Amino acid sequence: MFQEFVHGFTTLLRGFGYWSRNPRRMAISAIPALIVGAIMFGLLIWIGASSYDWATALTGFASGWTASVAAVLRGVVAGAIVGGAGFLMVISYAAITLLVGQPFFEKVWRDAERDLGGAALTELSLWESVRRGVGDALRLAGVALVTAIGVFLVSLIPLVGAPVAGVVGALFAGRMLSVELTSLPGDARGLTLDQRQALLAGRRARQLGFGVGAYLIFLIPGVAVIGTPAAIVGGTLLIRELRGEPHAFPR
Repeated sequence: MFQEFVHGFTTLLRGFGYWSRNPRRMAISAIPALIVGAIMFGLLIWIGASSYDWATALTGFASGWTASVAAVLRGVVAGAIVGGAGFLMVISYAAITLLVGQPFFEKVWRDAERDLGGAALTELSLWESVRRGVGDALRLAGVALVTAIGVFLVSLIPLVGAPVAGVVGALFAGRMLSVELTSLPGDARGLTLDQRQALLAGRRARQLGFGVGAYLIFLIPGVAVIGTPAAIVGGTLLIRELRGEPHAFPR
């Protein structure tokens, strides 16, 4: 299981290696990731600045408590708000960036598929592509929202809440990101969202190694920008590995 987890992370790193093969195309495709990342980072700063006021409003029952105890409680709630918001942003970052920059990322993905060769791809109509993309995005957004609320509630548990929420959040985020980052190669192979999830679940440790690695990378604003197109190439490699298709770039 550990080897499979490491294999998944290595697959993600191989996506970064694609920068050396096509640096101009990868750099251009990083532009949408930069725009989305900047907006989300600014939004997170605003949430952080407002979190204590929101925590105070949510804990009005503590107004009669000792000032220090009330401050600690509100600090915990404020931290949970920021943590939950940050988690939700990270797991939705890939989906939003893919939606905004689809023409850029589709070109990167097609270049990678061409270089790898040996795969039969299906050309979806524009309507089918939009219909499937919106439907999948809504389903994943619902799961992301429920998970973010769960992470927020877990983080409120005294002492152990924050680390437990961090680990659980990373595992859930890893699963979601692996699904999101394999959408282009999955759709091109005629796989529905359910079929793609089942394919990934067949190698759960590898899926988590890939997805958790992407989650940790997306936590770093600057690295997330250059990491988005690399993660999409990594997702293509992952799908190819799981389907037994050629997954080695020619030298």
